[in-house]
Amino acid sequence: MKGRRIWGGALALVVLLVVGAWLGWTRRRVRARQSDLPNILLVTLDTTRADHLSCYGYHRKTTPRLDELAADAMVYDRCISTSSWTLPSHASLLTGRFPTSHGARRDPNGQQRLSDAVPGDFWEYRANALTERIETLPSVLRRYGYATGAVIGGPWLKKPFGLGQGFDYYDDDGITNTNGRPAEQINQRALSWTEKVADQPFLLFLNYFDPHDPYMPPRAFWSQFMDVPRLSRLADYTLEQEIALYDAEIYYTDRSFGKLMDHLKDLGLFDNTWIIVTGDHGELFGEHGLRRHGATLYEPELHVPLIMKYPKRWTRRGRISQPIQLTDIMPTILAQLGLPTPPNVQGTALGQPQRLIFAEVYYLSALPIKNSYRAFYEGDLKYIWHSRGRHMLFDLKADPREEHNLYGLRLEKALAMRDAMDALVKKLPRPSEVAVTKIDPETSRVLRDLGYLTGPTPATKPANLATSD
Repeated sequence: MKGRRIWGGALALVVLLVVGAWLGWTRRRVRARQSDLPNILLVTLDTTRADHLSCYGYHRKTTPRLDELAADAMVYDRCISTSSWTLPSHASLLTGRFPTSHGARRDPNGQQRLSDAVPGDFWEYRANALTERIETLPSVLRRYGYATGAVIGGPWLKKPFGLGQGFDYYDDDGITNTNGRPAEQINQRALSWTEKVADQPFLLFLNYFDPHDPYMPPRAFWSQFMDVPRLSRLADYTLEQEIALYDAEIYYTDRSFGKLMDHLKDLGLFDNTWIIVTGDHGELFGEHGLRRHGATLYEPELHVPLIMKYPKRWTRRGRISQPIQLTDIMPTILAQLGLPTPPNVQGTALGQPQRLIFAEVYYLSALPIKNSYRAFYEGDLKYIWHSRGRHMLFDLKADPREEHNLYGLRLEKALAMRDAMDALVKKLPRPSEVAVTKIDPETSRVLRDLGYLTGPTPATKPANLATSD
């Protein structure tokens, strides 16, 4: 009996040692697997047109810190937004879908009002929120071991509009009016969260709102590019003064972004972080007799920056002139990581052929311009559909300022582009048509054993994670 107890105890000890060794091996495998994953920092510079950044050739030195990043990054010279205002373009960035398909856009009968996000009489400003049935970049990455966090600066990104889904942490505090909150506050919240998750791969999404009107840079930056007096209304400034203040806002945002880069280096995270900086839309400063944004689809509103600083081990740098769009960023990230792209994503991973460039914006009664627009690109040609029949066709290479409408002169080409655009819109799945995908228990078990799955069950098994070119 005593011998049996000894052998039984020895066997139990062996079992414990084997199980312990297996668990240790599994944990090491999971940690090794996660160590292959780069951190991802996705930044939007709100209301920032590409041609006002010095790394895009602007005559003022507005972005010295971004210039440093661009020198060691891929710079995309022709990135086009999917709309000319905040909510639909950000929804496209995070879902890889066009506004008609993701549905987060202006609607006179929309279920969400701007007044639901910030105090004020904004009952006419209505939009549809992003439905929870559409998968987002953070919801996909969270399933494969990423911590997901966001700190946003503008009111249209607050939780009622649905862009927070998939994020473990979504900070929209302190936005109490349409002016948003400054970049320094974004940095403080972002760094606090980053330090908490620094031992695992993370996605951090930041929205710097400062370049949005009214242009009120901090006092130390007010006269960065011109001695501008302080007036009570933005409408009282000359166009030249407005532009100087706008550029000063970009300069302030750039300095704040630089401080964030310095902190990432201090934490030892910079080299393994994939940094993607883009914009949601631009701004008009007198082009076509217009100012601000959100009512048309001219190039100053749609052409945004895109800079990608890859993790050090991937070492990619240079400039790309081929047109790409915000919808391409989500599939690009997932393809590089070897993760599956959700169904019905309309963007295309960079490096893949045949991507469509399409943008749209719709009016509300609260807006002074009572028109809707759609834009469709084909090479250097840009066709703009106008809801009241004033359609346009521009050759952007010969006429980058869009001053010469070729619609009547090249009617056959314009109609062909219109038909192609209509066919695209007709094929786009609507938000109500999104299917909820599920996974069988066996696949779920395999993914968990491999260390891929830490959250909700994924739809498909991923490919091998990419670790080099």
